[in-house]
Amino acid sequence: MSIPGSSTSPPGLAVDTRALAAVPAWAAGGPDREGLGRLLHPEEPPPPVVFTDQDISVEVNAVTSGVMQLAVSVSAMDGPGFQVVEFGDVKPGTHTYRQDVAICENGCRLNAIRVSGSGSTAEVTGDLVIRGMRTTTPAPLDPGRWRATQSTRLSAASDGLRAELTVTGAVADTAWIQPVTTPYPLPIAYAGKPPANGTIIDSGATTIPVAAAVAVPAVPALGRTGVLIDLEYSDLVSVAPKAVPQPEVWLNADAPADVVDRLSQQGLQVVSETSAAQVKAGLDQQGPAVALWFHLLAAVLAGLLGAGALALTVAVDRTRRTEDLTALRTQGLRPRPAGLATLWTYPVLVVIATAVGLLVTAAAWRLTGWALPLAGLTPPDLPLPAWPRLTALLAAAGAVLAVQFLVAILSGRDLRRRIEPR
Repeated sequence: MSIPGSSTSPPGLAVDTRALAAVPAWAAGGPDREGLGRLLHPEEPPPPVVFTDQDISVEVNAVTSGVMQLAVSVSAMDGPGFQVVEFGDVKPGTHTYRQDVAICENGCRLNAIRVSGSGSTAEVTGDLVIRGMRTTTPAPLDPGRWRATQSTRLSAASDGLRAELTVTGAVADTAWIQPVTTPYPLPIAYAGKPPANGTIIDSGATTIPVAAAVAVPAVPALGRTGVLIDLEYSDLVSVAPKAVPQPEVWLNADAPADVVDRLSQQGLQVVSETSAAQVKAGLDQQGPAVALWFHLLAAVLAGLLGAGALALTVAVDRTRRTEDLTALRTQGLRPRPAGLATLWTYPVLVVIATAVGLLVTAAAWRLTGWALPLAGLTPPDLPLPAWPRLTALLAAAGAVLAVQFLVAILSGRDLRRRIEPR
């Protein structure tokens, strides 16, 4: 799923890091994909706190200086359902708060417990002891198994988990108490710069702390600026998850032909498909790709112009060389040295010129390659090739050499025929 960016954090992707090694293309120069998956998902999450059925209840002993409100955030175990279950005002003393939640008919995972003010900006302090929850197995109420927002301090009580907190009616002052299911802050890989404030926006449009685990040259689909985070971790750490606006399933070439049907059987409705071939076909019709054909045409014309220039040079030089070599033959120059001089002079020059041309090409690319119109005036934020492939250079040089060498051999044979009969 996509993670929106902000003024302080780049956009990102939450991905299934266990499948990351098998699917997207990967920029060279970074960590291997298997190692990256281990960095972003170092361990399997512990078992979640699960409510048995739609009867959601929490037992709390509370001492407060004012009005507080209690709620729990739950996600359905058998589908995408999510709900913040409102219990209303926190009452002094020990009370059990209960609500019937339809999406939890087959069980719900506890995302977090929320304690907030009643709408006033005045601070309200409280000492709450969570004594129990109606869960499949007894909820672990050890403070080491829970974490909370900064305004909340957790500790052990004789009968449960104690939370000492201060809240107001402001959303920013809401206290969230979560079971520990992930590393915290969440590890991320980043291209460009890591988030300036150490947080990113999660699926619920709230922020979550992150820690830069490793730098990568580029993030698939985002380019040289972005972050990668584990999808499972980002879901577990979110206190108020929401439906993802544009989720994606990435496939590689080994995906089965009936993958759309398989996804539908899992409750996913495919609304659009995009293949690498479609993207390539679209890019092939755009200006930069069409302009590359002009470079190829210019290269062919330059090669033919070079061949014509060589033929013209031989024609101009032929008369004088014929006279010189004929005089040398008359003075006793043997046929073999004369033949070598006439047949191989121009081919040797062509070979030397081609080698020099490769060196000049490398120097020219070093000076101007960054400005060549390979991707238009507004190139995508992706790492473009720094140097041409060696095989491409050798293939181009070989084609030029073959044409020039043929012209040189034919010219040399013509010169030798003019000398030998004399």
